[in-house]
Amino acid sequence: MPDSAPPHRRFQFRLRTLLIVVTLLAVACAYFARPMKIARNRNAMLGQIRLVDQGDIIRYGHEEDGLNPPAENTSGFPVSWERRLFGDEAIAAIFLPLDTEKKHLADIHAMFPEARIAAFTATSPESVRRFIKWFDFANDAVTNR
Repeated sequence: MPDSAPPHRRFQFRLRTLLIVVTLLAVACAYFARPMKIARNRNAMLGQIRLVDQGDIIRYGHEEDGLNPPAENTSGFPVSWERRLFGDEAIAAIFLPLDTEKKHLADIHAMFPEARIAAFTATSPESVRRFIKWFDFANDAVTNR
């Protein structure tokens, strides 16, 4: 019996250690809760714009949208890394039908402050390009006064 190894002790920790770990986890969860909610709400609104409102969306830096605004245009409204982690992205422009309610337009503008929002009868790629050029010209005229 003297040759037998001593029994292994199970992993033990103090109550104080448990409280510290739980507190750190709670702080981490609280830190990520707001960006996750914002990203979820924005993605739901984008889905509603596409399906229910029959609108069109142009995202920064996405060639499949038909127009590829450079990603550096988002410098005024960056999407934080926390929100990008949950699938959020900067939106360049949102095009909606003319009969969209003003309250709905205000809600969309509040949720997407970086986006240019316009109402059109048709959301063809050519009308989108004309709007972007007009909007850039209008912004330059206002800022160069």
